[in-house]
Formats: sequence, structure tokens, C-alpha cells
Amino acid sequence: MTGYRDMCCGCAAPGYPCTRCNLRNVFYLECDNCGADEKLYRVGDKELCADCVREAVDYIPEEDAYFYEGEMLTEDELFERLEEVEYED
Repeated sequence: MTGYRDMCCGCAAPGYPCTRCNLRNVFYLECDNCGADEKLYRVGDKELCADCVREAVDYIPEEDAYFYEGEMLTEDELFERLEEVEYED
């Protein structure tokens, strides 16, 4: 999940609004499954961290590969195939 949060810490002097503070509108990335705030990948309609991707995609131990969209892929191939969620500045 991505979005913007108000991370105001209340540091403005009393009587002065904090209109220019960079904490008022902070972009965040958060795994839809576990809430981790790290690099995310799109899997279907979800945005998942690497650990949750590994859990969500079928792993075939005998092949040491992942079965994704009808193909057997190594872990590197899987992550190359997935779309990375972009961090906005």
C-alpha cells in the first residue's frame, strides 16, 4: 500500500501553524500483508515485500523454483518479472 500520512510531531511554536513542515505530507510504502516498510512488488492487486512475495507465490522445492503466471522461475527471474512499486519524492 502506498499513500501519504500526516506525521506531524507538534514541534511548531504555539500560535504558529506548521504549514511548511515536511512532516505534514509524508509518502509511505507499506506491505499489504505484513505492514513492512521496505521495497514492494506488485503481485496481482497487492503490493508485497520480498518475504511476502515468497510466501504468496507457489514454491516448488524439487525444482528450486517458483511457479508464477504459468512459468517456472528462479527467485531472481521472479523478482525481475514483478513490477516494483515506485517511491515518490
